[in-house]
Amino acid sequence: MPERRELNLDLLLEPPIAVRAGMDDEKLHELAEDIKRHGVLQNLVVVPSDGKYEIVAGHRRYLASRLAGLVHVPCLIFDELGEAKYAVMLAENGLREEVTPAEEGMFFLDLAEKHGWSEDQICHQVHRSADYVNDRVKLVRKFPIVSQHVAAREMNWSQAKEIMRCKNPAWLSYLVDQAVTHGATARTLHQYVDNFRAAELAAQGLPGPHTPEHAPINIEAEKQRCIWCNRDDDQTNVTQIPCHSYHVKDLAQFLRMSGVGIRQSPSASSDPPLA
Repeated sequence: MPERRELNLDLLLEPPIAVRAGMDDEKLHELAEDIKRHGVLQNLVVVPSDGKYEIVAGHRRYLASRLAGLVHVPCLIFDELGEAKYAVMLAENGLREEVTPAEEGMFFLDLAEKHGWSEDQICHQVHRSADYVNDRVKLVRKFPIVSQHVAAREMNWSQAKEIMRCKNPAWLSYLVDQAVTHGATARTLHQYVDNFRAAELAAQGLPGPHTPEHAPINIEAEKQRCIWCNRDDDQTNVTQIPCHSYHVKDLAQFLRMSGVGIRQSPSASSDPPLA
């Protein structure tokens, strides 16, 4: 069982591999102000290291506590977390908005480089699927420009994934600009990529993706009939009368009682639509 103890901040060592590539200074100072008022409400997780204690989880709380002028912070001291400490770091930070997919990707690459871990070993240690790890590593390795914007929180993960579908580097900068500068949503970026692909296929004389075999049949909209004269001509002057659907019969009956003869065409329903 871990031991809970108040430790002097000078005895704490920052993690050698931090999940966060950067921290928002404004939010860090907000946390420091909150700590001044309420103290550190969640324990830091640490392990012994050369007479001091290495922070496994709580790096941001540690920095904010220094800004707040604290001397001691509450810690949970584990004798030996071993390789599992990386899972603790990722699990704790994954619950917060501060950690981006780009930072996770760099974290996974750092683990592979430092420990020589395989993909299966990383997945086992951080308790994430292979797709989860690979997507984030792919972001960092193959799309460095996109990764930079994700790490800077100028682009969200949904936008990044759509841009990563783009195979043509000539279009990449355009998509990034649309996302970062003009705020293009993931759905809009998805459509851009599909349009680029269709244009490329058309230039090669190939059909576009998901091209239907037959063109859709255009069905002419049914003409609205005037409830007063029951004619369907002069459509430009037909207006809409707001009425609940369950009041249509009542209104039709009222009009009949008022002397308005509502005539029905053979194909019309028993209750004429209000136009």
